[in-house]
Amino acid sequence: MSRTDTPLQPGERVTVSLKRDEASFWYVVTVHDTEEWTAA
Repeated sequence: MSRTDTPLQPGERVTVSLKRDEASFWYVVTVHDTEEWTAA
């Protein structure tokens, strides 16, 4: 369902974490966001 819409990106994991815990979602987003930008 959502997997087909979105590729294997860090965003997907973030969405899952968000459903489990909003606080965790923000934390993961910040970490992944910084890592993604640095890698790019």
